[in-house]
Formats: sequence, C-alpha cells, structure tokens
Amino acid sequence: MTDARLAEARTSLEPLRGDLRTATEGFEQRLADIDARRKQLGDPPAAGAPAEDPSIIAERRRLDQRHAEIDAALKQARLLTLRGDDLAERITDKRRSLFTQQLFGRESSALD
Repeated sequence: MTDARLAEARTSLEPLRGDLRTATEGFEQRLADIDARRKQLGDPPAAGAPAEDPSIIAERRRLDQRHAEIDAALKQARLLTLRGDDLAERITDKRRSLFTQQLFGRESSALD
C-alpha cells in the first residue's frame, strides 16, 4: 500500500474510534445510573425476613437484566476500541516504515 492509501485508511478510522469512545462513555453513564437505582432499592431481604413487595422484586430483576445487557455492550465497545487503536498504531508503523524505506532506499544515480 502507498502512504496516501494508508493515510486515507487512518483518516477513515478516526471517526469510528471517536464514535466508539462516545458509546463507551454512554454505556458507563447508563451503568452508573442503574447501579444508583439498584442501591436505592437495597439488597434483597435475608432468608427468614419478611417478603418484599412483588413490584420491587420485579424492578430489581429488570435492573439486573438491564445491567447485564449494558455491561456486555460496554465490554464489546471497549474491545472494538482496543482493536481500532491497534489498527491505527499498525497503520502508523507501516507509514513510518515506508517513509524510512523511501528516505534511505538506494536509488540509481544520474552519475551511474
């Protein structure tokens, strides 16, 4: 690949990396909100304690399920962010290598 194509690939990668960072921040905020709501509900009653209202039990289950879904999405977004960062780094390394080859490569001289 040429340097121009590598630069183009890197340029097209940057908005995706930014979108992933934004998504990660959104997922982290959602998890914080869910954790705060779960904390408000408190822990389930211990064995032998009076039973909780069914609506609280249902809400706790819904929050637990939502937490698991968002946590999975957050982990996936973080993984994709790492892959994007790795790809950007590999593009930079390849461009640097091409530049070095061009700078120090042997060329035929006009004197030859």
